[in-house]
Amino acid sequence: MELTDRVKEFIKEKGDRVATEFMAGMLELLEYYNEQKGREIISPVEQLFYIEWSHRNFMAHERDALNFILTPQFQDKSTGKYKIDFRLDFVGYLINYQCDRFSEDAMFSIPEPLIGIEIDGHIWHEKTKEQVQYHKERERFLVSRGWTIYRFTGSEVYNDPAKCLNELQEKTAPLVSDWWRTLRKFDGKGK
Repeated sequence: MELTDRVKEFIKEKGDRVATEFMAGMLELLEYYNEQKGREIISPVEQLFYIEWSHRNFMAHERDALNFILTPQFQDKSTGKYKIDFRLDFVGYLINYQCDRFSEDAMFSIPEPLIGIEIDGHIWHEKTKEQVQYHKERERFLVSRGWTIYRFTGSEVYNDPAKCLNELQEKTAPLVSDWWRTLRKFDGKGK
């Protein structure tokens, strides 16, 4: 099938509009987090990872979208004094995008998997013995509180954020599937 010049021009116009909308949305999101004290996404590799996640969801059909919200610089009582670069928020996703699939009782009674992502740049994490010790203690604390932490090097994310996100999806799929199954059994409302 041969496309006319007008059809090609029209496709380009639509593509440019979608790209502009995505860029504007990303700038808005990054500015939003940078205005939230303690929630800033300052690291360029963390920004790349977040943009890749956002782009994947922006472009996906609902069935292909990632079934979690990526929450930057996450800290609560389960993390103690520590922050996690990103938390995978499954309940938030259900509330925002699929609130009719499960009852609130199910969503808030069945603990969601505690999955965190750390993106480690050599400069920030392993430059001194003290930094190494701090991060090992931090890791042990988080794991003792039920967290599963997935780590990527800054170089991995910089070179191929999509590959890192694919790997994360693959590794977390069994945990997430188990949780969804438990939700369905809990209230019988799961579709």
